[in-house]
Amino acid sequence: MVRPNRSARDLAHDLQRVQIGSPRALDLFLPRIQQLIGADIGHAYGLRLEDERVEVDFVDVLDGPVGTAALFREIMLGLGGRMGLYNPASPEVSQRNRACRLSDTVTPETARTLERGNAYLRRLHLDFPANDQLRVLVCDGPQLVAWVGGYVHGKFSEEAEQQLEHVVPALRDRLILERRVALADQLETALVAALESMTVAAFLVRPSGHVVQANEIGRGALARDRVSVREEIERSLAQAPDAPYRCVSLASPGLPPLSLLVQRPRVASLEARLAECAERFHLTPRQAEILGFIARGQANKEIASALRCSVRTVEVHVTAVLLKLDVDSRSAAASRLWGYAESGEGGSPASGRAG
Repeated sequence: MVRPNRSARDLAHDLQRVQIGSPRALDLFLPRIQQLIGADIGHAYGLRLEDERVEVDFVDVLDGPVGTAALFREIMLGLGGRMGLYNPASPEVSQRNRACRLSDTVTPETARTLERGNAYLRRLHLDFPANDQLRVLVCDGPQLVAWVGGYVHGKFSEEAEQQLEHVVPALRDRLILERRVALADQLETALVAALESMTVAAFLVRPSGHVVQANEIGRGALARDRVSVREEIERSLAQAPDAPYRCVSLASPGLPPLSLLVQRPRVASLEARLAECAERFHLTPRQAEILGFIARGQANKEIASALRCSVRTVEVHVTAVLLKLDVDSRSAAASRLWGYAESGEGGSPASGRAG
């Protein structure tokens, strides 16, 4: 086994240093990987499987002929990833997270697939065996994160393969971390949107009870009486019989545990609130009834079915309710319903990210 050279050691070290706000790893390190293995062309791409169809996430090409990136997208879509002689939906265990030269992997069984890929690659003079590829399939368990490597005219040396092998663990950890952070950002965006659409108080909390995120109604409750809300959150996390919030645990590999707390319906107090709100904001009996449906989180179609009227009629009533409450969304209307009495004002509770 060839020992890692200075370039491989430095690259592995730098892959483990993550700076907040830095460019994605392949933007930073693909040129150095290309140099490390002596590739004429540096190359990386990502695939994903959607409805049993391979889709291309990204294609990076360094020093390739004009049109290389577009051609590789065409190859991936046309061959479903099989040009690389692996299963894109779940790469073979023997090929995951290890450096591999194409010249060492061609077998009579895979030659036909390789020839189909060559039909595309000849257009860029990158076909095998005139050219070789050296790559690593970076995987998170059975899932492909990225194909990373390059092409050279002739053949890659065994030393080039082993130098790439030395940086594979650091490269794998960095790309998996990057992928999970991106996923966490997407999940947070989705969770925030879901919280804000709820018509009862809802919180995203850590096991300690610390509130990471709250919707508008929840923020109003915290602003009015933080101590009582924190006590209710602690009882709910402990699954107490009288817990005022339903608790759902959220877990994902590599991410801190969180719980979603959603306020349980309070039917008795809802009727009292509706009566007070109708008087204060001059709601008609039908408008107060509509506000009650909104507070219970029911959609226009459900309301129309309950009232035996058209959805369009419900839309008219909902618009009238929002105008009278001086709000611009259903969640804000629910917040006004639950929050106006404590605030003593017509405005909605204070907003902002919960601490």
